[in-house]
Amino acid sequence: MSKEKSTRLTEAEERRKEAFAQLQEKMEAEGYVCQDLTISVLTANRMAVILAIPFAVLFGFLFWIYNKRLPLDFEIISLILMLALYFVCIFLHEGIHGLTFGLFTKGHFRSVSFGFIPQYLTP
Repeated sequence: MSKEKSTRLTEAEERRKEAFAQLQEKMEAEGYVCQDLTISVLTANRMAVILAIPFAVLFGFLFWIYNKRLPLDFEIISLILMLALYFVCIFLHEGIHGLTFGLFTKGHFRSVSFGFIPQYLTP
């Protein structure tokens, strides 16, 4: 697992962790090898920002070429709308994860739950 400080798991997370441990044990008994490729939440957040920067610059530049002005005019209403759109997109993004997992996991939608890790501001 990751080297970051562990957070206290909820009851549902504890059940998923135990179910995963049982499945892992069963598969290892069948000859599978476990290779942990987990990254920390902090690393994932950093990589998301780093990977987004080139796209933001590219699309900002294309917007500027087409409109001859910067993408944000820094009016308060524009900033509020962008922030609202950002949060709507987060919910849509997580909803797509939930829909996909619900359709393709063994337990379907009973296997899906949503949560939020406040100390990392991560859904």
